[in-house]
Amino acid sequence: MKKLLFVCLIFISAKLFAQGGQRNDSLYYLIDTAKTPANERLWDIETNNQFKSYTLNCPCLKYNGMPRFFYSLTEAGDPAQVITKAGLQGLKVVTLRELIGKSRQLLDTSIISHAFAFIEPYGRKYVVHHVDLRNSAEKVVSPPDSYKIQPDTSAFKAIGLITVDSKNIARYANKGVITEGWVTDTKAPDGDDGNMLLFVGADYPNQDYTIVIKGINRNSFDAPELHYKNKQIKVTGTVTEYKGKPAIEIRKENQIQIIGRFRKQ
Repeated sequence: MKKLLFVCLIFISAKLFAQGGQRNDSLYYLIDTAKTPANERLWDIETNNQFKSYTLNCPCLKYNGMPRFFYSLTEAGDPAQVITKAGLQGLKVVTLRELIGKSRQLLDTSIISHAFAFIEPYGRKYVVHHVDLRNSAEKVVSPPDSYKIQPDTSAFKAIGLITVDSKNIARYANKGVITEGWVTDTKAPDGDDGNMLLFVGADYPNQDYTIVIKGINRNSFDAPELHYKNKQIKVTGTVTEYKGKPAIEIRKENQIQIIGRFRKQ
């Protein structure tokens, strides 16, 4: 695990592919997380009813963004190709370091269509998906147009906020605080009005406190159950109580920031 994190730090300062112009032909990368222990995986893989995405847990892009690759799950949107092992050997597969370097070079714009192709195991064969790339710290308006955003830190600048250790947060009931911690798990309880819960410090029921995103505010967040899980975060808000545990309700994304990646001991 330490080696993986060390390599990730190298990516941040590396200046790869500095020479030559941008090309639109595909770079192939073999991704096989099934052979990697869960606590050592650098990829967060998410699937919804439209897209499958792969986010690399390395803040090596502008605004500390992480490279996110995705493809459509519809046949028309993703003309996937099944190849044999012999076909795989005929492709020029790039290393993770080369993939990061090319991502950094190309992401002057938010989306680079079909510059990359991901190869995944498919039984005894492989399937090739052409993927689009974006910086996770950029928000897309209507592809391919986008605007770059700086983190909104305004919620952390309110007067009277107290910086506290998450393990001592219960002492600050009804006070506005700033605190840091690890989101170890998330949950959307049935029949709880669409609330999303993020458990900080330890898994339920031993968490330091619970971050509560009420159902009425869920649309203000980009998939919080996926985006914040296994991340180190900084939060600001008023300390309250949720089902017998200290809690902070957050209503907007500017109350929570990702400051690191979760690492199991």
